[in-house]
Amino acid sequence: MNDFEELSRITKIANISSPHLKVSSLGDIKVKNSNLPILSFCVGPDDPSLPTFGLFGGVHGLEKVGTHIVLYYLESLLQQLKWDENLQKQFKSMRLVSIPMINPAGVYLKTRSNGNGVDLMRNAPVESTEKVPYLIGGQSYSNRLPWYRGDTNNMETETLAVINFVKKEMFSSTFSMALDIHSGFGLRDRLWYPYAKTKKPFPLEPTALSFKNLIDKAHPFHVYKVEPQSHSYTTHGDLWDYLFDM
Repeated sequence: MNDFEELSRITKIANISSPHLKVSSLGDIKVKNSNLPILSFCVGPDDPSLPTFGLFGGVHGLEKVGTHIVLYYLESLLQQLKWDENLQKQFKSMRLVSIPMINPAGVYLKTRSNGNGVDLMRNAPVESTEKVPYLIGGQSYSNRLPWYRGDTNNMETETLAVINFVKKEMFSSTFSMALDIHSGFGLRDRLWYPYAKTKKPFPLEPTALSFKNLIDKAHPFHVYKVEPQSHSYTTHGDLWDYLFDM
């Protein structure tokens, strides 16, 4: 697939020879007689107990901006690590882990869902305790309609790839934070934190508010509204709710 820009860039990063980079294949997705890999990257020591930042994109194929932002950052970071001794020293005591394109079929086909018509952000076995918006909150009627949940008891290959990767690379960390980049929502961009399944505060609400305070003070002109997703709407099947609760 020579016309697949995002895969070409990911492959180019994967072929970089760097002592700071580890590349893994998390599985293959078949699309139009081709197998598209889900590739992950780990920058820093091979020690998942260290403070770890996770950077993810491409859950929804239509929202290519997420994958592009992650790729630009990885490309820049790996170039800087070639010469920046201070950055090299920092990465001796911390890690960055990433899946830039979680849904390669959706990105290639320019669809929100994966190749099976499943919305990966509705695919986890999580049921909202609130009334969710019709269809948007996750529906089980048909994969011909958007926001289809699929079989939450037999999750999609892409969903399981993220879950297993995060468990392996982030769960044993002394401190970990994941940023999953999508396109904007509404008239103002958001930094959402859990929960999507309920309007009740999640256990790390004080930490999230401290993080918001740090952002506001360090970047007083930032554009983001930092809030729980449930302040905008609730959903079934949220992948990050599932991982946080796990």
